[in-house]
Amino acid sequence: MEEIPKWITIKRIGDRPKLDPVNFMALLPLEEVETVLRDDGWTSSGFDDPAELEGEPPVLRMMKPVFLWFVERLHARLWRRNIVVGNVHLDAVRPAAQLPRLLDHVPNHVAGRYYVAKVFAARGYGIEMAYMANETEGHDGYAVKIYKSDRSVWT
Repeated sequence: MEEIPKWITIKRIGDRPKLDPVNFMALLPLEEVETVLRDDGWTSSGFDDPAELEGEPPVLRMMKPVFLWFVERLHARLWRRNIVVGNVHLDAVRPAAQLPRLLDHVPNHVAGRYYVAKVFAARGYGIEMAYMANETEGHDGYAVKIYKSDRSVWT
C-alpha cells in the first residue's frame, strides 16, 4: 500500500497553505463509502471547495446537517488512492475573532472521525484507529480505518 498523505490543503493564504489532517481511510471502493454515507442521510456538498490532496481536488464531497446546516454540519472531503482517504469533521459556527467576518466555523476533526466510525461499525464494518502523526490543537493525530470484516453485511 502506498504511503498515506497526512494533510489536505483546504485553502491558500498568500503562498502559505492552510491544512486539515487526514483522519479517514477506507479499504473499500469509493462508491461503497458513498452508499453508506448516503444511507445515513449525507448529501453531496454543493459548496465550492478549494481543498486538494497532493494537487488534486476531492473526488467526493459530502455533508450531513446535524443542527441547521449553516450552524452545525458534518463535512467530508474524500480522494481515491489505492484506498479512499480524506478528512471528515464537524463544523460548528462561532463568532469570528476578526472583522470583516461576523461568523467563522470551528472544525472538530475528532467528532467527525468518531461519527463516521460509528456509522460504518453499525453496518458491520471493521474499525481501527491508525496513528498518522498529524496532530493539531484540535486533532489527536489518529485516522479511522474502515475495512470489510466477517460481520459485514456488505459482503
